[in-house]
Amino acid sequence: MKIQFRLRSPTGSEETPENGKTDLLGNYPNPFTDATVISYQVGRPSHIVLEVFNTLGQSVRTLADHHHPAGKHTTILNADGLSTGTNSYRLTGDEIAKRTLQYLGK
Repeated sequence: MKIQFRLRSPTGSEETPENGKTDLLGNYPNPFTDATVISYQVGRPSHIVLEVFNTLGQSVRTLADHHHPAGKHTTILNADGLSTGTNSYRLTGDEIAKRTLQYLGK
C-alpha cells in the first residue's frame, strides 16, 4: 500500500514530498488579452525569479523575486504595457524553465 501526503502551506500551495522539481506548469488562458494566470512548482524552499521577456529577449517584467516555500504557486500577469505577439517567461530557481505565451492585444 502506498501512502501519499499533501501538505498545505499558509499560502495555500500544495507540497508533495516525492516531486522535488522546480518547473513551470503553464499559463491559462493562452493566448490571452487582459491577463493570464501562470502556475509553477517549487521543488524545495528557495529563491525564485519569474520574469517575462519580449521577442528581443529583453526582460520586460519581473513577477516574482523572493523566497518561496516548496509547492505549487500561481501569479497573475496583467497585460498592461506588454507588447502584442509572442512573449516568453522564465522561472529561475534550482532549475531554469521557459515557456512562451501569446498576447493578442486589446
